[in-house]
Amino acid sequence: MGKLQITDNPVFNLVMEAMTKDTPGSYEEFNPRYIQLLENLLYLKNSKFDTEKIVESLNITENGYIPDGVVIAEAIQDLRDRTGAGYDGVNLNMTFAQLKAKVATGDFSGLHLYDYIDFSTTSGEEVRAEIMGFNTMLYFGDPAVMKSHVLMQTRDCLVTEYVYNDEKTNTGGFNASQLKTSLETILTTFPEDLKNAILECGRFESGKGTLGKCSRKLFLPTEAEVFGHTSWSEANYGSCGSKQWEGYQRSYKHVVKGIGKGKADRGLRCVWWLSSPSASSTTDFCTVSPYGTAAYYEANGRNGVAPAFLIG
Repeated sequence: MGKLQITDNPVFNLVMEAMTKDTPGSYEEFNPRYIQLLENLLYLKNSKFDTEKIVESLNITENGYIPDGVVIAEAIQDLRDRTGAGYDGVNLNMTFAQLKAKVATGDFSGLHLYDYIDFSTTSGEEVRAEIMGFNTMLYFGDPAVMKSHVLMQTRDCLVTEYVYNDEKTNTGGFNASQLKTSLETILTTFPEDLKNAILECGRFESGKGTLGKCSRKLFLPTEAEVFGHTSWSEANYGSCGSKQWEGYQRSYKHVVKGIGKGKADRGLRCVWWLSSPSASSTTDFCTVSPYGTAAYYEANGRNGVAPAFLIG
């Protein structure tokens, strides 16, 4: 039995002459068609595809018709693998300055939720910052955020735990707290590359019975931004119209945090602070519990802090 002659450098060919009832039933008619199918498969096997560009550049001109269906199906499955609930992010292998330059033009190609950049503070602490959303705050706030950006937050809390206030009080909310000052100090320990890439943004924060407008470089999420609703914070000022961050919608894995880089993945979970004061108490602020649930804690307790910021 002879072997079919397959070319070393096949060309992908979608055109094949149809066989009809009048086509002679011989190997001369069958073999060329079979070779074409084999060469198409070999071409696909040997080719390297930029799956995102394939999907983004689709030009579907006919209802229900997708050109090069096998290639597109593989591309879509690849995107699902990298953007589904099980996707845990990859190191972006770029500086914050490079990320800023990329997203400032509205270019989010190659970026996915939970992709991350590791950095060190001036005290030598290792920190991982992961993407939690794309253009999350565009046009929001007062002053409004008018630049393209990615929302990032530390994957785990920093190694130092902080009190909200020395006294058991939530009067004035986050803006009147010692924790606000602590966050400003934390920013000074970040590398210059990161500090220069941060986009200052307008935030609405509860002042405990009032609505506060402020500008922040580092901030803590509200209870609604983590859970999508208010549980212990005020129904009106507690959410301030904020929406749940995309990164919190897929998995509790990113809600639950530990004290220090990599600790949550080892099962060492902690309580961490949110920016919302408790609605029914004059002493408590909202937190995320070690179990991933909405909770609260007295303001003079020491808990984890996971700063968030915009790059753009």
